[in-house]
Amino acid sequence: RAEQTYRMRCASCHGADRRGSEGGAPLLGRAFAARWPDAPALAAYLRRAMPPEARGSLSSADARALAGLLLAGPPTPSATPSAQVRAAGANASPPGHE
Repeated sequence: RAEQTYRMRCASCHGADRRGSEGGAPLLGRAFAARWPDAPALAAYLRRAMPPEARGSLSSADARALAGLLLAGPPTPSATPSAQVRAAGANASPPGHE
C-alpha cells in the first residue's frame, strides 16, 4: 500500500528512488533522518502538507504507511520502476525463442 501511494502521490516530485528532483527534496539520507526522527511527526506533516498541490488529501492511514516506508530506509532496487523494467528485460526470451 505505501509503495503504491508513494508512486502515485510522491514520486513525481521526489523521484522513484526518493533521491529528490527539482520539484522535491530527497526523502532519504542523514539530513532526512535528522529532520524526521519519528513516524508520528512525519505522518502528521504528510497528512497536513503533502502533496503540495492537494494538501490534506492523504488519509491518515496512507500518511502513516508512507511515514513508515520513508523511515525504513532507501528503497530496494527491485522496488524502483527502472529496476522492474531491467528485470523484465532480463527475463525476456530473444525473438524467435519464446
